[in-house]
Amino acid sequence: MLAAVMLIPLFAANTRGRTLLLVFILDPVLRLSIAGLLLHVVQFPYRILNWGPVVWLGKISYSLYLWQQPFCSDPSLRSGYMALLALAMACLSYYWVELPMLRKREKKVQESGTAPPVIADVSASAA
Repeated sequence: MLAAVMLIPLFAANTRGRTLLLVFILDPVLRLSIAGLLLHVVQFPYRILNWGPVVWLGKISYSLYLWQQPFCSDPSLRSGYMALLALAMACLSYYWVELPMLRKREKKVQESGTAPPVIADVSASAA
């Protein structure tokens, strides 16, 4: 199905026979393939996104986004070791800076009784 979605739009209908093939066969196949892909995504949500390491990587993703620049921007320094160092710095930054600030904000919001400007799941990340 994915191949049909990717390849059918590239089909050149430059003759009468190819145009008929496109209109009566390939176009319906394309539409059914798109519908099948959408149905698959709706019926079978991707479980890998709920896997523990992927969820954890999502939690530290902003810190990783910030720390990848100093460690991975220079082409001469790109290596697996620099990526691991960026990941380590992102962990330290998340647990020692970002998470305490999120907890402090949550505590301040609870004391004042106002809604937080940005909703964050601080309770789940503390576990």
